[in-house]
Amino acid sequence: MMKTCGELFVYGTLKQNQLRGSLWPRGPICVRKAMVQGTLWDLGHYPGLTPGHDWCLGELWSIAAEDLEETLAVLDEIEGYCKKSDTGLYVRRPIRARVQSSDGQEQWEDVDAQTYMFEQLFKVTSKRWIRPWLRSPIALEQGLEVACWPDEYSHVPTRLDEEQDS
Repeated sequence: MMKTCGELFVYGTLKQNQLRGSLWPRGPICVRKAMVQGTLWDLGHYPGLTPGHDWCLGELWSIAAEDLEETLAVLDEIEGYCKKSDTGLYVRRPIRARVQSSDGQEQWEDVDAQTYMFEQLFKVTSKRWIRPWLRSPIALEQGLEVACWPDEYSHVPTRLDEEQDS
């Protein structure tokens, strides 16, 4: 069976209504709230996700198969990821995302997705762990609190040049 779409989990400035949410080259088939396990860091003007055991809230973007290559190329450039050398500020990695079932029932499904992980945390001098704090409906139904960017301490950039100042 041919894959009809690709799943991308985003948790920061690539989310809808955030600074880079309008830079996606193609519209999604759908966007759903989702959670992944990891540790979420506030890095000044944007977040970074590293491996960990917290639950982190974000969005799962479903991209049509024919739009996936172009979408990944644009997002890779935004996130500073070089696919050829598998290096960069962020690196694209597979991840399991938990989303509410598409039929709207109170059931959950795990979905294979890709996300951008921040693997160079040791190079960042100004970082803050975003502790799970949000009682989101997606998490409450499973008895969880989730980490989510932005939180009350985050500086959320409204212009691209603000990110460069961090």
